[in-house]
Amino acid sequence: MVQASFSPSPKELRNVSLCALGELEPDLVIRGDLLDVYTGEVLVDHLVAVKGKWIAWVGPRRSLEGGKSCTFLDLKNYILIPGFVDAHAHLGTYLRPDYFLEASLPTGTTTVVTELIDVAFKLSYDDILRLIEGLSHESINV
Repeated sequence: MVQASFSPSPKELRNVSLCALGELEPDLVIRGDLLDVYTGEVLVDHLVAVKGKWIAWVGPRRSLEGGKSCTFLDLKNYILIPGFVDAHAHLGTYLRPDYFLEASLPTGTTTVVTELIDVAFKLSYDDILRLIEGLSHESINV
């Protein structure tokens, strides 16, 4: 069965918190211009610090940019934006899931909130679990 991880484990949360406080080195630091999706303003020369698979810190440049074991990705002159969330989808109603994802991923969609009622009447319980398992290997949160 698929075990989705939508929040950090206690150990991950501790490491992300320590990273955000500057007490633990990030695994990845990305530099670029950041789009504030609330104001539309482009914030120039900002950093995104990542610990594990979680974003630990976002903000203007600061003294802590990571140490020797930290990967640094310089995307200066690129605009960093958060992934889009499709908050109401009926995955499998109008398109096969792979076609839906093929159309959604290039637009910046990283998360799809869906239900399986449309396929639930057509598939067995085991088939639904296989569908979810298959989608868990895609580059999107479903």
